[in-house]
Amino acid sequence: MTSAAQVSANRSNAQKSTGPRTPEGKAAVAQNAVRHGLLAQEVVIKGEDPGEFEFYRDQMLEELAPAGQMESMLAQRIVGLAWRLRRAERLQAAAFDKVEDPSEPPELVLSPEQASRLLALMAEQGLRPAGGLCRTSRRREFSIGC
Repeated sequence: MTSAAQVSANRSNAQKSTGPRTPEGKAAVAQNAVRHGLLAQEVVIKGEDPGEFEFYRDQMLEELAPAGQMESMLAQRIVGLAWRLRRAERLQAAAFDKVEDPSEPPELVLSPEQASRLLALMAEQGLRPAGGLCRTSRRREFSIGC
């Protein structure tokens, strides 16, 4: 159960942390959840060339030649979805390249117990991990060669 002092402290701290206030800060925070951009609200995301999108949109709209407000709205929607589809295809190709790249060995993730046993065995043999032993993003896992 939360005490009255904790509730008061929480309310006081909440007043100090109100998020970004500047337009630059708000723009940066808006990109926090963007990883792949497939579900992004904006059509052009960070890392993409807005000029390339403008050229792509102009070419598509010229080819679609919408007549009237409804066709214009649908044509804009087609352009946005086609741009996102191109992004998805690039992401898919990059993912397959990463999976199929034999030059990069797969990352080995171990539990703390496994890491401890492995390090003990390596120490007995006078060996050390090439890149060291690091904690992964999960608190109770370790990675070798990071």
